[in-house]
Amino acid sequence: MNKYPVIHIIFKDAKTNSWKETYERFEAKSERESGFGRYDVVIIDRETPRAMIMEFKVSEEEDLAKDALKALEQIENKKYDADLKDRGINNIVKAGIALKGKMCSCRVV
Repeated sequence: MNKYPVIHIIFKDAKTNSWKETYERFEAKSERESGFGRYDVVIIDRETPRAMIMEFKVSEEEDLAKDALKALEQIENKKYDADLKDRGINNIVKAGIALKGKMCSCRVV
């Protein structure tokens, strides 16, 4: 079983015939150094120069949107996209995700 099941949901391509093809097409990395810190998850499309950076926060507050925004700001402030840009990948989606129990909030740019 995949350590990050959310990856299946985000990257199942309608044109892809199998999960094997999906795994061959996308490269997933976690807890790697980039910029001034370590991102949680990055998924890179091997066929098209695009990627997604995801930063997760476990929230203690009721305002999950606030923590999702903090996660997004962390991606920007710590320049987690530095390695991707060095590889020539400029089409980068950034997602800050806050979780509390069964609740979730996500901010994407």
